[in-house]
Amino acid sequence: MENELINVIVDFDGISSVDSLQLKLSGIKIENLDTVAEPLRLLQPIDAHVLKNSLIMGSSDHPLRTAIDMNSGFDSNYFFMDDSLELIISVSNAEALISIMAMMNSKAFLEFPMSDILNIDCWRVTISSPTLDDEGFRIEGDPTLALEHVLISFTTFALDVSCISCESIGMQEVPVVIDLINDALANATLGLLDHFISLLNGDFSQVAIDRYLNSTASACPHHPEYSVIVPDSSYESLSVPLLTEDTWEDIAFMAVAMAEVVLVVFAINIEGYDRVEPNPLSAQNDFIYSEETNLLNLSTDSTISY
Repeated sequence: MENELINVIVDFDGISSVDSLQLKLSGIKIENLDTVAEPLRLLQPIDAHVLKNSLIMGSSDHPLRTAIDMNSGFDSNYFFMDDSLELIISVSNAEALISIMAMMNSKAFLEFPMSDILNIDCWRVTISSPTLDDEGFRIEGDPTLALEHVLISFTTFALDVSCISCESIGMQEVPVVIDLINDALANATLGLLDHFISLLNGDFSQVAIDRYLNSTASACPHHPEYSVIVPDSSYESLSVPLLTEDTWEDIAFMAVAMAEVVLVVFAINIEGYDRVEPNPLSAQNDFIYSEETNLLNLSTDSTISY
């Protein structure tokens, strides 16, 4: 896909001899999607109301690869950059395990009209909606739709950077720098992934699911609460649970590492900058005058004409 994800252009208008800065991310590519391995389970019942889903992708020889193109530009009197990099994330033997608990209303299922069989909103209505209070939290009873368990694991995880077109000498060193801190970056990324999984397994995702179910009835044409105009949610946005100390450390490390990479690129480019010494007589040499102009010859204190 060649869609642009980010395209930021900052114009400095020559401040400190810097004209512009550009950063663009685009072209997401996912490779080796055909490496699905056994066991593959989709909506497999393991309990009266629990469905198990599992997927394994990416082998040691053909890891699952996700790549994003990054274009960076920098225009100044010191140096010029117009470089293209490919950011790559590779994982092998990636396994995703998701168990979903869903309690379907048998009456709603048996009375389901054929006219709405392709309407996904109506299928969601067959799961009983929870009763919520004014703040959007379930009042009583067990959830009717929930993520019972979410687990994501893999054998290897690697970050890589390759040059597509690196004209500046600083950007040519980025793959080397990333390779030096690859293990630390991978560990920090895994730490952030663990925090995301903990959100899915916690109350944060359950409240979001409850609110979602509570709003689906208005989108199904055969439901008594159907409305052509989808009502706005009056609930306050969910606040993300406090980050753990380890998560803050991972975020801080990622931020510092990226800042240091940028500094390395700029430092190497500036080091290669060949400063041109100005000619003190350049203004005099570039001065344009007509032949009729009378100029003062300071060496003789006399006026001469050209």
